[in-house]
Amino acid sequence: MEAPKGLILFEKSKAGSELKSAMMKQLVNILLISTILIALSFVIHSLLLIPAGILLMLAARHWGRAEKMMNVPLAINLNHPFMLDGYIGVGEVMVNFDGWKESGQDLFHLHFDNFQKTWIISRKDEENSFFAEWQTKTPAKILQYQIGIINQAIALCSASNKAEDDFEDARERESDESGLLDREWLPEEEIGVQGPLSRILNSD
Repeated sequence: MEAPKGLILFEKSKAGSELKSAMMKQLVNILLISTILIALSFVIHSLLLIPAGILLMLAARHWGRAEKMMNVPLAINLNHPFMLDGYIGVGEVMVNFDGWKESGQDLFHLHFDNFQKTWIISRKDEENSFFAEWQTKTPAKILQYQIGIINQAIALCSASNKAEDDFEDARERESDESGLLDREWLPEEEIGVQGPLSRILNSD
C-alpha cells in the first residue's frame, strides 16, 4: 500500500513510529523472559522449557498481530498532528478502504454486512451515511483498532484546522483594527472650524 502523492502512511508518521516502538518493546520483553527461562531450564529443571515455549508462541503471535495493527489504511500530510507536536498549516487525512479518498470531518463506524459478507464503513452523522465497503480478512478486533486510529486522526486534524482558521480570523481582525489606527488624520490647520481665541487673533 502506497500513500497518495504528498502524503505519508500512518506507519511512517511520528505517531506510527512511536506506536511501533512500543510494540517492539513488548516483543523484546517477551523474548527476554523466554530466553531466561530456557537458560534456567538447563540449570534448574527442564520443565521450565514449557513456559518458555508458550512465551515464544506468544511472541510470534504478538509480532503477527503488530504487523496487521500497523497496516492502517490511513495517509496524512506533514501538517497533521500525528507528524507534529503543534500545527503550522492545514492538515489532511485520506483513507483507503476501496481506494484512496478524503476522509472528511465525520468519524467512521464499522459494521459487518452479513448479506454481502463484507465490512461497511459509514459516517457517524445524522443519516449514518454510507462511505465505503472494506474487503478484508483481517480479524474484527484489529479492524476496530485501526478504525480507532483513523477516527483519532480525523478528530485531531479537524481540531487543529479549526484552531488554524480561528488564528487566521483573529489575525485578519487584528489587521483591520490596526488599519483603523494607522489612518491618516487631517492636520488641524485644514479644519475649517476655528475657536474663539483664534478668530480674535486672525481679525488683526
